[in-house]
Amino acid sequence: MMKATIIALLFAFDQAIGATWVYSQGPKGPSNWLNSYAACGTRAQSPISIEHENSVANKDLGAFDRSVFTSLPASMELVNNGHALQVNMDGSYTISDRSVLPNDYKAVQFHLHWAAANKSEGSEHWLDGKQYFAELHVVHYNTRYANIGEAVNKPDGLAVLGVFVDINDETNEHFNLLLNPINRVQIPNQEMTYTSKFSVAKFLPTDLSEYYRYRGSLTTPPCFDSVVWTVFKEPIYMSRAQARVLQTSLYDGINSTMTVGGNFRLPQPINGREISRPYKSGANPIPLPIFLQISAMIAVVKTLYF
Repeated sequence: MMKATIIALLFAFDQAIGATWVYSQGPKGPSNWLNSYAACGTRAQSPISIEHENSVANKDLGAFDRSVFTSLPASMELVNNGHALQVNMDGSYTISDRSVLPNDYKAVQFHLHWAAANKSEGSEHWLDGKQYFAELHVVHYNTRYANIGEAVNKPDGLAVLGVFVDINDETNEHFNLLLNPINRVQIPNQEMTYTSKFSVAKFLPTDLSEYYRYRGSLTTPPCFDSVVWTVFKEPIYMSRAQARVLQTSLYDGINSTMTVGGNFRLPQPINGREISRPYKSGANPIPLPIFLQISAMIAVVKTLYF
């Protein structure tokens, strides 16, 4: 079952060895992805640069239930897919809460995007002008489809949770679950099966009630516009030493000396898409100019009649 999952994932995200795209500039780089993958040129591409003040408070959006993420998958594998460090999960949880996602979405994998060696900025989404060191993506598919391979190109096919990763001086033991065995997957397509499973909850922020929501795409070819994006506001952390391990341990080819890193796509045009967030995130439900006008009118009325 896990082997089938891996094959479906590699097919769906076109991240097998020899894929005709890279992150570096050149004929196969991001600015030319659309030459081979037409969807990379649509008007609903990801990632984007999120500005809190331009997002819309939505009272219909709720908080994610942490207990959902604490269940253990039936099996887990650590993989170097040639572009990122990835954990494939078989028999994992399903999110069924309509206050956070519009359909039932089942988790199948999570992976990381991070800064190149000797760099400090590598997240795909930006928040209020800040690009974080890394970003973790938890990928889910809509259970109305048989598997992720069937769902990947459907408008409602995928839901991805994005988590910013920042740097501090303290070791995050949870990241050691990925970094301690990383030397066993240094070469693309190498994989390691975990004998002890762990939950996705270990890689989520404390506050699951503050996030940004928008409709977008895969951030890698084939770039299908099939993703309901959730980007959490609160980052998680890893130490500088852990960051160096991530930046220097994986290679992008069998005989390559190039390490995997700088594996992020730059923000894409928003093109009028709405970015929403749960109401508790702090926006006034009345647009600010109207709110100020109403406040001024109330002040005048108080002056006249009181």
